[in-house]
Amino acid sequence: GTPAVVTSTGVAGLNFLDEATTINSYAAQLKKDGVDAVVVLIHQGGQTTASTLNDQSCPNLSGDILPIVDALGKDVDVVVSGHTHQEYVCKRNGKLLTSTGFYGSAVTDINLTIVPGTGVTGLTANTVPVINDLNTTVPTGYSILAKDATIDAAVQSYVNLAATLKNLVVGSITADIKRALLANSSTPTRDETAEGQMGDVMADVYLSGGPQADIAFINPGGVRADLIYKNGGAVTYGDLLTVAPFGNVLATVDLTGAQIVRLLEQQWEAPNCSAKTGANGCGRMLQPSSTFSYSWDASQPAGAAVGSGKRVVAGSLKLNGVAMDMSKTYRVTLNSFMAPGPGDNFSVVTTSGTNVTNSGVIDIDAFVGYMKKNLNLAPPAPRVTRLN
Repeated sequence: GTPAVVTSTGVAGLNFLDEATTINSYAAQLKKDGVDAVVVLIHQGGQTTASTLNDQSCPNLSGDILPIVDALGKDVDVVVSGHTHQEYVCKRNGKLLTSTGFYGSAVTDINLTIVPGTGVTGLTANTVPVINDLNTTVPTGYSILAKDATIDAAVQSYVNLAATLKNLVVGSITADIKRALLANSSTPTRDETAEGQMGDVMADVYLSGGPQADIAFINPGGVRADLIYKNGGAVTYGDLLTVAPFGNVLATVDLTGAQIVRLLEQQWEAPNCSAKTGANGCGRMLQPSSTFSYSWDASQPAGAAVGSGKRVVAGSLKLNGVAMDMSKTYRVTLNSFMAPGPGDNFSVVTTSGTNVTNSGVIDIDAFVGYMKKNLNLAPPAPRVTRLN
């Protein structure tokens, strides 16, 4: 839900109700008032393993949207979903469930047959790709849309204003540095269940750019793009901002070795394992700095109740290659989404962390500084080992 994906200050003073219960209540009132069709717009979503836009069989449909849709009553006709950046048109619980990708790359054409006084008698929808000058390929049967002159002029004015900073070269790489990406996705989509090179680099950025600390972690959702090798490896400020667009502030917190184990277990416990599917099944894997390594056992059950996970291999946590002391306190750098938290359901930071300090260092500034100090940056080696 929203409290887990928004900074705590962003939702202070707000109460969040059950989605399905709330929707059903308002939908019933709307129908009572004479409304013939109810369409829900919700920032929650799912994913399928479909390989084409027109595959409406929705193979392996999964995600947090499903229990919500399944709990909706007969008064709801259509659910327009989002959040997961996926395209799908599905029939679920007698309703039309749609999602249309991300960044304006497609639109969903929804057609309802409505009989006044009776309601919706027919539901169809199709995903239509939006083809513009940003597309690298043009699907057969589609043409590139013409720009609207007025809007283009307004956009270009800001593009021109930002160009100097955006195109400023701040570092270099020797090869692509990518996030972990979902297989069989129609668009590059991060795999939150796995460790990725780009996430590891960002953790190193945090460790280098923040106050003195032993370890750094970044949540996978904080890494929004990849660094792609081009122009001889040159990396611009704009490239970095695409990877780290949020303007998060680096924060440090004290955690014991045992509390770090609990933090890692929360990667696969129920709140983070209800719907995420990827190379490692379910979960939300923290991306660690180069100073830290550990192993986890995939044969142990995923989705355990909070506080009961057993996937981290005992004795495997190492700081700079040396086994960590479970009773010792370590300084850990995170972002302001996770500390004080509980960003992405990593509540250990909120409930057990002490001496939380906001450094005032913005992540993009730390990123620029790191790239300048580490020219010809190569993709890093993994820090996390999966067993079984």
